[in-house]
Amino acid sequence: MTIQNLRYIIEIARCHSISKAAKSLFMTQSAISNAVKETEAELGIQIFNRTSHGVTLTFDGEDFLPYCKEVVAKMDYIQNRYQHRSAARMNFSISCQYLPFAVRAYRIFLSEFQDTSFELSFWELPAKEIFQDVNSGRSELGVFLFRDDQVPEIRKALYLHDLSYTELAQPPVYVFLNRKHPLSDHAFLTPEDLSSFPYVTLDYRNGTEENSSDIVSFPDFKQSVHVCDCHTKLALLKNSDAFCVGTELYIDLSCANINNITAIPLHLQDRAETVHVGYITSKKRTLHELSQRYIQLLTQECQSAFPEKQPVH
Repeated sequence: MTIQNLRYIIEIARCHSISKAAKSLFMTQSAISNAVKETEAELGIQIFNRTSHGVTLTFDGEDFLPYCKEVVAKMDYIQNRYQHRSAARMNFSISCQYLPFAVRAYRIFLSEFQDTSFELSFWELPAKEIFQDVNSGRSELGVFLFRDDQVPEIRKALYLHDLSYTELAQPPVYVFLNRKHPLSDHAFLTPEDLSSFPYVTLDYRNGTEENSSDIVSFPDFKQSVHVCDCHTKLALLKNSDAFCVGTELYIDLSCANINNITAIPLHLQDRAETVHVGYITSKKRTLHELSQRYIQLLTQECQSAFPEKQPVH
């Protein structure tokens, strides 16, 4: 089994077709098919179901693919880190959910950066991919939100990926809507209050809960609008009875006319909903000085955004 074979498998899974993957990789279909068969024979599993309409992952294939991606990501990281050291290029990467305070900290971080040769990355991803990035070394650290009911899942992921977690705050969750909205005069809002209005979510790939940036989901709502950029989300809030949920409203510096949007606390099951926000680092690697500086800025911006909801130690 080779790294190249793993790359073939990842591309086939992405394309759902051996022929399309071969075309994408500028390879012959037979060469890629033989590479998959070799890997399947070596592992003693079947990775793909082959049909006349393409290929799908088997149960073993679904289980194998994340490990496959992790190995390839680690190899890419090693190659990028060590093969071109003569260029003395500074590399630094962060993986993060859609979090406004983390973006503000990154802007300050960039304004301070003095190196003349560098490659910096700020990846906005679902929490699951953030864990994979930090574990593989693709990113130095990851920043994300999670609810109380997700704590067991987070603890398991930290253990499996050998990661450390540091909590920054426990921010409240708000409903953001237009000041002319029928619910804008409420002291707090519940899912029942919101059920007849369009719910706008900012999604990473598609309209699924796993790929949504929203910390709270309302899967039973009749009206749902999925968008993939912040400007569209803001436009819907400003010009309709739609609403969104979050800890902060994601506002770019270029956005205007945001004063007509208000924030109202969200209550679930007769209580205010709170979440945890923090960052993860790998136990296997020493933090770079750039990471330490970004964490300082991140902590400052988080304390500024949520001054009354610091973590309880």
